[in-house]
Amino acid sequence: MNVSTLNGENCSGCGLCAAVCPKNAVRMENKNFFLYPEIDAEKCIDCGICFDKCPHNSFKRQENSEKEVYSAWLKDENLVSQSSSGGLFFAFAKSILEKGGKVCGSVYDDDFCGAKHILSGDISDIMKMRTSKYVQSKTEGVFGEIKKALCENKPVLFTGTPCQAAAVKNFVGENENLYFVTLICHGPTSDKALKAYVSDLEKRENSKITGFNMRKKLKKWLPMYIEASFENGNVKTEPLHLSTFGRIFQSNILMRDSCYECGYKDFPLIGDVIIGDYKGIENITENYNKMGTSCVIVCTEKGKKLFESVSEQIDFQKQEIDAVIKYNQRLTKPVSKPDQKIYEKFVSVFENEGVSAAADFIKPNKSFFQKVLGKIFK
Repeated sequence: MNVSTLNGENCSGCGLCAAVCPKNAVRMENKNFFLYPEIDAEKCIDCGICFDKCPHNSFKRQENSEKEVYSAWLKDENLVSQSSSGGLFFAFAKSILEKGGKVCGSVYDDDFCGAKHILSGDISDIMKMRTSKYVQSKTEGVFGEIKKALCENKPVLFTGTPCQAAAVKNFVGENENLYFVTLICHGPTSDKALKAYVSDLEKRENSKITGFNMRKKLKKWLPMYIEASFENGNVKTEPLHLSTFGRIFQSNILMRDSCYECGYKDFPLIGDVIIGDYKGIENITENYNKMGTSCVIVCTEKGKKLFESVSEQIDFQKQEIDAVIKYNQRLTKPVSKPDQKIYEKFVSVFENEGVSAAADFIKPNKSFFQKVLGKIFK
C-alpha cells in the first residue's frame, strides 16, 4: 500500500512521502496546478512507509498547554518595515542563530516564479525568509537536512504552514531542540499564477526581475504592495489587491483541494508558537504599531521559552484568543471552495488567454470612477 491509494483531494503536497521512500520511488509532479506524488511502479516495493508517514493518515495533534496570546512588534522600526507584520519571525530566527542553530523557512526561487524551503544558519538567508510568499513552498531535501542538524545537537527552528509542520514532526519525531513557528494560514495559491505574473512584468519592462517583495509597506502597514526590482534599475510598485496575482490569490479560486477542507484548523493548534497579521487590532487597543503588528499565540512550554528569549527586543501586550478568532477566521476555518463551473471557466481563461484575463474574469480591477458609478446605479 502506498500514497497512490489516497484520495488526491486530501494531499497537502508536503512532500514527506518522497522524503521517506527508501527506494526513491516517489516524486512530486505538477498536476492540476500543484505538486502531487507520483509512484514509480518499477521501483516501489510496497513497503507502506509513505502511506504510514503521510500526515493525513497518521498525524496526531497534542493538546496545547499554554495558549497565551499577544500583540507584538520589534522595537527596531526598520526591521518592522521590512517584515510582513511585526517582525516576530526575524526575532525568533535570530535567537536560534545566536544559540548556534539553524532556521528552516521559505525563500523565493532564483527566478522569483516559485518558493522553496531551505535550512540555513546564515543571517542573509533569514532576511530572504521574511515576508509572505503566498505560493506553496517546495520542501525537497529539507527533511533530511533538519534531521542531520538535530543529530548534531543543533537547535532548529522550522517556520511554515501547519501541514508542513505536521510533515516535519512525522519525519523527525519528538525532539527538544526542534522548535515550530507556524503561520495563521490563508492557504497558498498555485505558483503557476506567480510565474505568469512575473513573466508579464518582465515582458512589460523588457528586463529580468532581480528583487521581489509581496508585502512592501509604504508609510503604513496596509494596504500591501508588490514591489519588483529589475536589472535595468527600475522599481515597480502596485497594490497587491489590484495586481493580477493578488486578485487571483484573494479570490481563493486557485488553491489545493485540501486547503478548502483543511484538517489543521482550529484547536489544538499545531506549533510551539503561531504567528500572523494581527487583524482588527485597531478595534481592540490603541497600543499597536501602524507599520505592522503580529499576532503571537504561545502554545507550548518550548514556545514560551522562545518568546521569552526575544521579549527584550519587542513591544508586546497580552490579548484574548476570542478577538483573534473574530478578526482572523483563518485560524479556525478554511476558505470556502469556489463553484466548480466558475473554477473550470477560470482555468480555461487562464490557460487560453493568460493571467491578466483570468484575473479580470474572477475579480475585475475596477477604477475608482467605475466603483462610484456602480454604487450610484445600485
